[in-house]
Amino acid sequence: MGADRRPACRKSGRCGGRPVPARCSGRSRRGAWRSLAPRARVLELGSIIEPAIEYPFRIYVHCGIEWLGTFNDIAWRTDVPDDVDFVPSEWESSVDDGYADVTLVLSTRPEPVIEATANGHTVTYRPTSAEPPGCR
Repeated sequence: MGADRRPACRKSGRCGGRPVPARCSGRSRRGAWRSLAPRARVLELGSIIEPAIEYPFRIYVHCGIEWLGTFNDIAWRTDVPDDVDFVPSEWESSVDDGYADVTLVLSTRPEPVIEATANGHTVTYRPTSAEPPGCR
C-alpha cells in the first residue's frame, strides 16, 4: 500500500496538542479514510455569478446550445451554425442524459460574456433581450 498522505494531525488524532474530534477526523465509522473536502456544487439556472470564477454547470443540449439560460437576471445566447440542434463535437463526450458538463466563467470586460468550456472547447455567450423560443 502507498504512503499515508493524510495531514499529520489526522494521522495522530491530535492537532496542536489537542485531540481532533471524531466528527472532524476524516474517518468513517468503519475507520476508512474519507475526504473532508467539500463537493463541487453544480450551478443552477437563475443563479448570480461573479466574474473570473469557474462554476460547474450542466447545460441541457437536447435542442442544441444556442441558449445558455438566465444568470444575473440576464438571458445568455450564442451564435450557432444553421443546424438547430448544434452541439460542438468536442462536447459530445461530456454529454450524459441530454446534459453536457461544462465550466462557466463570466467576464465583464471589455463587454460582458459567459464562456462555457468542455473538453478544451469554449463557446461564448452574450447577453440578449430576446426570449428563448423553447425546445421544439
